[in-house]
Amino acid sequence: KLNHLAQLVLYLGAFKQKLGHLIYGYYEEGKNGLEMVETRTFVVTLRNNIWVGQRLGLDLWMANPSPIDFDYDNLFVHKPAEPLVLQAYRKKAMTLKEVQDRYGWLTHGISADPLFMNAGGRDFSLSDGSPCIDAGILVFGINDLRVKGSAPDIGAFESR
Repeated sequence: KLNHLAQLVLYLGAFKQKLGHLIYGYYEEGKNGLEMVETRTFVVTLRNNIWVGQRLGLDLWMANPSPIDFDYDNLFVHKPAEPLVLQAYRKKAMTLKEVQDRYGWLTHGISADPLFMNAGGRDFSLSDGSPCIDAGILVFGINDLRVKGSAPDIGAFESR
């Protein structure tokens, strides 16, 4: 849960983070991709992350969160009837288009199965054909020395 920080910056998937904690729910039944409990006291910046949930992509507890700069990420839910975003326990955004229109997030993002090599075995590298390959953005000092394709991959590992 993300609580009481001045700033939170998460880059490169669930494996590299600067501040805070995250809940990553791909391999645990009934979990969310990301859960934000309290963001009113800090700015959240998210880039090149994969957020996969079983029942929600993002569970945003607050009705009026602080600014969230959320782009070039993959937000995905395994169960098609479940929302990508649930805000304040009742407001649902079911599709990427709804997330983009309502919140202004993920204008360069995607919502697709990341096609991990073996998530159950905790191998979160991307398999060939993953929509996350070459779909990220260059973040100087973070991934500028590891790009192997035409653009950085979304996620913790560069695939090629």
